[in-house]
Amino acid sequence: MSTATTPRKYFASLDIMKLLMALAIMFAHICSENVTVHPIFKTITSVYNFGVPFFFACSGFLFFLKFKSEKQKNHKSIYIRFTKRILLMYAVWSAIYFCFVLINWIQDGASSEVILKYFHKALVFTTYGTIWFLPSLWIGVSIVFGLLYFKININQVAIIAFIFYIVGTFGFSYFPLVEGTFLGKIYGGYNTIFYTTRNGIFAGFPFVFIGTFLAFKGVKGKNVTNLLLTIMFCSLFVIEAIFIKNKMQTNVDMGLMLLPAIYFMMSWLINFELKPKPIYLRFRNQSMLIFLGQRLFITAIPSILPSSYMAAITQNNYVGLFVFVASTILFSLLIEYLSKKYHWLKILW
Repeated sequence: MSTATTPRKYFASLDIMKLLMALAIMFAHICSENVTVHPIFKTITSVYNFGVPFFFACSGFLFFLKFKSEKQKNHKSIYIRFTKRILLMYAVWSAIYFCFVLINWIQDGASSEVILKYFHKALVFTTYGTIWFLPSLWIGVSIVFGLLYFKININQVAIIAFIFYIVGTFGFSYFPLVEGTFLGKIYGGYNTIFYTTRNGIFAGFPFVFIGTFLAFKGVKGKNVTNLLLTIMFCSLFVIEAIFIKNKMQTNVDMGLMLLPAIYFMMSWLINFELKPKPIYLRFRNQSMLIFLGQRLFITAIPSILPSSYMAAITQNNYVGLFVFVASTILFSLLIEYLSKKYHWLKILW
């Protein structure tokens, strides 16, 4: 039986990669929004585009590995516990970030239109940037769970997931190809209501399914083959991303090559076994705290500070980069440390 179909307590390789992806996402956001760095360094941080799809796939793999190992009568309770955890985590982070939104409304004033737009977006997409991952993860897992729970064949679910991703891609990275057509109008109407196709339905669901498929079917092929295929498809995605940026002039987050790149990356990492160590669990905790908490220091806190203060921090871009990175990491370490004494803090990750 392959590693992927045998439940293990730890998947250290996944935890290591999750931390690396979270750090890449943080660096990329800071370099795009807060400081100006050398183009080469900024290009290196572009690997963050693999981050969110990888998080979806990891979560799908771990959830459905447990789903598969449990008796059918326990499936619904597993899903209910997952739902409560993810939605409560999202509610808490939303409340934290809304404090800063409210302070901005009080400081700068906010029209009824601005307030309505915020709550509209909060209802259909996210309450704040980056944490859109949580509701999208829940939606993605819910779709896969529903299809499997009602006995839809996993190969049929694969086809559905692929079709959904293609539909989402033409509403996002490849939208210029349909812009001005009847399909373009349909996408335009959809985005007017739901803001983006990069959400739980068209992005979360397909990538969650990649993890699900590996949990059920196991890893195919030798690990060295999966590594080489990972490198190949990651490289193809980089080429595709350049094409999208130059020709489509849109965001690259829903490139077609991301699907096989994440599939083979997961396949390689799942069977890349490392001896369990406590540090790897800490990596898992830190990846989520860094990922969800970074916006506090990148946008939320800066939005309520005097512009002169932020200008002083970023006067030297690399000093500014250090301040933003150090603040996020220290916050994450502090929350994890305090969680040992105040267990309710674990809801943050």
